[in-house]
Order: sequence, then structure tokens, then C-alpha cells
Amino acid sequence: MPIEKIEFVDYGKELFPEENTIIVDVGKKLEEGILDHHQADAENECAASLVVKHPELILNHLKGEKEIKVITHRYPDFDAVSSAYLVEKVVDREKITNSMKKIAEYAKVVDSSNLPISIPLEDTPFAVLYSLFHKINYSRENNHSQTKVDYIGQKRIKIGFELLEKLEEIVNKGEDIFTAMKSLSGYREYEMARKDIYEDYKNYLSDVNRAAKGKIKLLSNNGKELKEVDYFFIINPSSYLLKDWIKRDFTNSPSKKGFSLLISSLYPGNFIIATSPSSGTYLKGLGDMLNRYEKEKREKMNMNVSEWYKGNSPFFNYRIIASPSDGTVLTKDEVIKIFKEYLQNIKELLDGRSISI
Repeated sequence: MPIEKIEFVDYGKELFPEENTIIVDVGKKLEEGILDHHQADAENECAASLVVKHPELILNHLKGEKEIKVITHRYPDFDAVSSAYLVEKVVDREKITNSMKKIAEYAKVVDSSNLPISIPLEDTPFAVLYSLFHKINYSRENNHSQTKVDYIGQKRIKIGFELLEKLEEIVNKGEDIFTAMKSLSGYREYEMARKDIYEDYKNYLSDVNRAAKGKIKLLSNNGKELKEVDYFFIINPSSYLLKDWIKRDFTNSPSKKGFSLLISSLYPGNFIIATSPSSGTYLKGLGDMLNRYEKEKREKMNMNVSEWYKGNSPFFNYRIIASPSDGTVLTKDEVIKIFKEYLQNIKELLDGRSISI
């Protein structure tokens, strides 16, 4: 196997090329040895699609080396796992095959939150993989030789690679990758994962009862008008497929068209604010506001400055705002207050009473 070692680093970390090493979905660069898409001047691709689009950035950097190290971000998601998998295939095959392209295309749809809502989640590889991820247990007593980040990361990579190998086989038979899990019904672990997705929907219904829901107006993604969207705000959700369930919730969303804006915190210091691509809206300017308040509070606390992710790459186009990798120092109430200030600012901007956000 070409990948001899895999390492995990914090989200958003800037990295530099290393000998015999390929860095994916992190690093803030697109050059030989690094394929990331989170920087402002990145191509409009996910990490996996960058791998199949630019295999020369891998092969030229490695100069024929077949035993390599891969670096990606901690708790790798579908894109990180897929890009690492595709790196291994590029090194092994030294070419891009049709099945590799299909995996990259699927990863791009997943990473952009554009999965068709007409496809049941239990039929799609993304949801099944996250169900398998959800079952990974870490115990310091049982895994004393590995940190939690490394242990879970390695498990996710192993589980992901096994599924992606099977997806390649399905694609090579001419079957649809989007509903591939129906073709893998003979595998007990995948059937168990599909059943767990039904259980997760029950968790989602519990989250619905606890969440704040309503309508607000956000900037359209051309910045010229306000568009009304349904929002879903929850602290400590129990559903791991929350962002996918809310888009499909035509019953509990005020407009009966599904929720477009998610505001969520998984644990203290963690926050994500994201709007769906189908809503035609974005959150441009919100990340700058949060970073301004974050910096002020950290300076008062004599802490190093750490920034929120602003979503300022072509691929995300300001649709996702995420707290710093080491956690925000802002409280829940402070984050909500800043968000309300942002909403007022964009209203005033379009009313002609403000010149920028």
C-alpha cells in the first residue's frame, strides 16, 4: 500500500510541502505536495476533486516515491477520507480512472451539501459512512498508545477506504454511486449502519422539539437583496445527520420547504452557522464580525488570536462559518448577539444606511 503513514492536524492550519508527503484538505495551498480548497484563492473544487484534477501535483512532488505519508485534518470527513484514498490510487496507478472520477464527483456533491433530497439517506454512501463513524468508540484505558484524535482518525480512514474500494467496484459495474448502498445490502456492517440511520431520525425528531425555529432574512448570494429562509438553532444536538435531516423536513419548517439555515453548537466553544446552497443565500461579512469580537475578547484575556473560518473560498462562498479550531471564547449569548447585529447591518446595507459589512 502506498500510504505508509497518515497524520492529522488542526483544521485550517497552514502547512508547507514535505518530502515524500502529500497533504490534503488542509494546508491552505494548492501546489506540489498540497491540495487544499479552503483558501480564498483556491479553485472551486473540493479536496477529492482537486486530486483527480491535478494528479501532477502529487506525482511530480513524489518523484517516483511509492511509500508515502499523507496529512489531513483531524476527525476526517467524507472529503478528507476520499481525497486520501484517491491520493493512494494516484500513486499506485499513476493515472486517473473513471471510478476515481466518480468518487471525486460524489465527494464534491457531499462536501458542498448538495446531495439530492430525493435520495433516502440510508441509500447514500455518505450517510452510511457517517453512521459507521458514529459507532467508533475511544477509551483511554484500551487505547493508551494513541491519542483520541489519532485513534479516531485512523479508524475513520480504515472504514472509509474499505467502503470506497467497494464503491469503485460498483461504479465499474455501471451502477449509480448515489444510491450505492442498495447494492451493498449483503454486508452486515452496512445494513446495521442503514438501520442506525433510522434511529438517528428519531434523535432528530427529539432535536426538533428542543430547537428554536423560525424565519429570518439573509443576503442573497449576489449581495443585492434579502431572501427569507427558515432557520434551525440548537445546542448539543443528538442527531449526527442533523444538517441533512433539516433540509428534508417539510413538516416542521415554517415554510414547509425545509430549513435552510443551521445554527448549532456541539459542545462549549464549538459553533457552526451554515446556509444551504439551494437557498441562494450566504453569510458574507459575518465571519469578519465574529473575528473582530473574538480578537478583542482574546486580547483582554491575554490569549493568542485564533480565527473563525469565514467560508471565504470559491467552493463555500461564505455559506459556512465555523468557530476557531481551539474553540471560541465567545459565549453562546455573545455569538447570537453578534449574529443579530449582523442581520441588522445587512438590512441597513440594503436600505442605503450602511456602506459595508
